[in-house]
Amino acid sequence: MTRPVNHRYTPLLLAAFFIALGLILWGVLLGLNTRIVEYRVDVKSHPALEGLAGYRLAVVSDLHLRDDDSAFASWHRLIEEINGANPDYVLLLGDYSKARSVDPNLHAFIDRFARSLDSFEAPLALVLGNYETWTDRQAWLAVLSARQTKVLENKVLRLDSPSKPLCVRGIGDHYTGKDRYLDFPPDCAERAKVTITHDPAGVFAWDRNGLYLAGHTHCGQLQIPFLGVVWAPTEAPPEARCGLYLDDGKVIFTSSGVGTSILPVRLLARSQVEILAFD
Repeated sequence: MTRPVNHRYTPLLLAAFFIALGLILWGVLLGLNTRIVEYRVDVKSHPALEGLAGYRLAVVSDLHLRDDDSAFASWHRLIEEINGANPDYVLLLGDYSKARSVDPNLHAFIDRFARSLDSFEAPLALVLGNYETWTDRQAWLAVLSARQTKVLENKVLRLDSPSKPLCVRGIGDHYTGKDRYLDFPPDCAERAKVTITHDPAGVFAWDRNGLYLAGHTHCGQLQIPFLGVVWAPTEAPPEARCGLYLDDGKVIFTSSGVGTSILPVRLLARSQVEILAFD
């Protein structure tokens, strides 16, 4: 025997459906609108932040740029906005291309990307991500290095601005097995220090103290209301996959990143560049 349909609930169900659909579309549009977000960080909150008072670090991760004029025009506009935020240093954390495999135009794309970095007004350093390894890691290293771009593939670099010297340690991407841990050299002892890498999981594999900046996770890219992140491609603990994480020895900031991978959408995981302002 078929139970009759109770039409009293139909308007409520339709309303709930359209409200849910509207929230999802709002979340997607919000997520794809890149913004620059400033995070204030109290240097007294953790020993790893010692010496960073007054520093402003721009964190740029996971661009996933398409190889076309429109994408690069948007990237140049974003660079102008980052310059307007007056960072002391710009730190790029990998995954610069949308391509996941070797492309005939790869060298031209890398050269175009490297030339775009000349528009930054602050000194910069960068590491490579898993997408650079998947396309042609050696090509990325060769082309960027030829343009004097500071690629930190398991290296330490001393950067100088008028009053804010900084030692940046760049460790290779843990996700693709390119990480080789190294200590800061003795001449970094009196400088502020930061480590940049792509996958935050590496920080836990090395189990060392300090300040680390990472990307890779896109903060999950897709987050379901009340349920959280659907999936993030990392073995880092859930609490270290987005934003600020602190424990007894280390501070990790995992960037939400700018672009998208696999699916061209973000849901409740904002596309953003972070300015870390240390007080």
